[in-house]
Amino acid sequence: MRRVHADAGRLAVHCALWRAFASPGFGLTGVLPGVVPPVLVLWGRRDPLLPVLTDGRRARRVLPPGAVYATLPAAHEAHNERPDLFLARVRPS
Repeated sequence: MRRVHADAGRLAVHCALWRAFASPGFGLTGVLPGVVPPVLVLWGRRDPLLPVLTDGRRARRVLPPGAVYATLPAAHEAHNERPDLFLARVRPS
């Protein structure tokens, strides 16, 4: 987290992600009835807060069919720790 504040680009991504959760329009629930968006769950292999072997396993069990689950060599905030790998997974190919 200390490195995020030293890098303006990382800080902007971090702030935008957390601001989005508070946005009234966050998510598509009720906007597109019947449409199931693709699901991608990325988990940090070294996450000390939500360990991949327990919480990651639980998350995988409740994912809808066709969902993609992957781990990244990071801790809790893969988008800040490894933005290169995070963006490679979330950007359309």
